[in-house]
Amino acid sequence: MGNFNKLHRFFVVLLWPFSLIYRFGFALYQTLHRWGILSVKQFATAVVSVGNITMGGTGKTPFVIFLTQLFREMQKTTAVVSRGYGRNSEAGVIDLERQKQADSGDEPWLISIKTMAPVIVADKKRVACEYAIKAYEPTCGTRQTPLFENKAVDKDVIFFSDHGGPD
Repeated sequence: MGNFNKLHRFFVVLLWPFSLIYRFGFALYQTLHRWGILSVKQFATAVVSVGNITMGGTGKTPFVIFLTQLFREMQKTTAVVSRGYGRNSEAGVIDLERQKQADSGDEPWLISIKTMAPVIVADKKRVACEYAIKAYEPTCGTRQTPLFENKAVDKDVIFFSDHGGPD
């Protein structure tokens, strides 16, 4: 156990300067949004954001599927927007309702199959939201995002999905 503690301390000290750089960059990013230098897109459609505090494995995809099915039961027209983590395509916007591309990433593909709702995959969430609203006129949209790093799209409701990481 002693070697592990020494190795752990070594990496904490080694990576600490990088964490300061990240903190400064993120604080600058938030400040630029607050001052209006970087814009935040607001949509007439309600945007529900599902994200997490820790990365990966916290249940975002099952929760997005649940919410989308719940909205459908409430007679709401819904579209899901995702960055498509792990996708093989370089296409700007992938509309799984119209294209059915399996190379969009495993999570968007699963959401599409389970919910039968339009799923839009794009690198830029703002572009994906604009496309979804123009193509489907949803009454609400669900977007999946890690760590809420993206402030380019204003969110009406935010759900955290975090079980605290592996035990």
